[in-house]
Amino acid sequence: MSRLPIPGNDDGTWGDILNDYLKVEHNDDGTLKRRSQIEGAEQAGNKGQASGYASLDATTKVPVTQLGSGTADNTTFLRGDRTWATPTSSADGKAATFTVAANDSPSSAKTTASYLCTGTNDHTVLQAAHDALPSNGGDIYIESGVYVFGGTLNITKSNTRFIFAGGATFRWTSVTGTTPIIQVKASKVDLINPRCQGSGAKGNGIGILLVTDTTGSHDVYIESPEMLNLDTGIEYGIVGSDSTGDCATFSGTIHDCKTGIKNKGFTNRA
Repeated sequence: MSRLPIPGNDDGTWGDILNDYLKVEHNDDGTLKRRSQIEGAEQAGNKGQASGYASLDATTKVPVTQLGSGTADNTTFLRGDRTWATPTSSADGKAATFTVAANDSPSSAKTTASYLCTGTNDHTVLQAAHDALPSNGGDIYIESGVYVFGGTLNITKSNTRFIFAGGATFRWTSVTGTTPIIQVKASKVDLINPRCQGSGAKGNGIGILLVTDTTGSHDVYIESPEMLNLDTGIEYGIVGSDSTGDCATFSGTIHDCKTGIKNKGFTNRA
C-alpha cells in the first residue's frame, strides 16, 4: 500500500516511497490522472449562480426563483424556454385538469391535490379552482371528504366537468332560504356524482340551481346526484326571458328535501 515517507525512518528508500505514493494520482510527466474529471466538476462557488448549477432548498427541491422567469403557481407549467405559462387547449378540447382535496381527504389525495381546502369556507377554494380554468373549460376532480361551504359555488365556464369521488360532499349547514350551494350559469357543464347537503331535514338551500341572466344554461347534465336536507334538491331556473333548456338529471337520489326537482325552464328532463 502506497504511503508517505516517515521522518527519521526510511533512510535510503524515502525517494522510492514518495514516488510510489505520487504515482497513485500522477502520471510520469507529473500531470494528474483524473485531470479531466476535476476540470469538468462544478465548484461550490457556482451553486445558484449564473452559468453555474441550481441549489436545493430544505425539501431537496430546486427553489422556484431558480427555475425561470414569470409567475409560478399551481395553475402554470415551466416551458422549455424557462418561462411559466398557463396550459393551452389539448386535443379533446379540455384545457386543464385540477384536483381539489378536502381537509379530511386521505393524506395521499391531499399530497397530490392542485388545491387543498381547510374545512372553512371551502367554496372559495373550489371557486378558485374553477376560475383558474381557461376559457374553454376543463375538468375538476373532487376528492372524497366533506367540503364545508359558507357561500355559493358559481360555475360560469362552459365545457366544464365537476367529477365527485365517492364520499365527496358539499355541506352548507347554515344556508338560508333558497340560496344555492352550486349555481350553474353556463352551458355544456357536467356534474358527475355530486352530493350536496343543506341545513337539516326538509331544510334550506337549493342543492344545484341551473340559471343565468344572460344567454340561458343549456346542455347541463347532472349524473347520479345525491341531494339531502334542502329546500329544493335541483332547480331548473329561469330569469326574465332567459331559461335553462335541454338539461337533464340521470339516476341518483333526493331525500329529506321539501321539493325534489323544480323545473321552471323548457325541455329539461329528470
